[in-house]
Amino acid sequence: MEDEKIVAEDLRYRLESQGYWVVGTAASSKVALEQIKNTTPDLVLMDVNIQGDLNGIEVAIIMQSFAEKPIPVVFITGFSESAFSYLKALPDYIYINKPFTDSDLFAAMLRALGKTARS
Repeated sequence: MEDEKIVAEDLRYRLESQGYWVVGTAASSKVALEQIKNTTPDLVLMDVNIQGDLNGIEVAIIMQSFAEKPIPVVFITGFSESAFSYLKALPDYIYINKPFTDSDLFAAMLRALGKTARS
């Protein structure tokens, strides 16, 4: 769990250093759903293997009911996309594999937000 906290803080730092506002981090599916419901973020970065009763994909499916319009999701995982056939339940998603570079991450975020890297 400590490693996950370090990774989350590193990711927060990387995002904030590029001008993004991070409204929260969550180590469990329950906390993630609470935070998303209370903040309705513009974008969610979600590890597929989040702790708790639900995995990250299930959290992403449920969180869509919290907002008037779909919340873009970038899934981050070490597993192959083909391992999660029920990703098709989400209208749009971006999937990046660990390890990833900052440019991979920021390009995925821009795609998820409907922008291009050149915008």
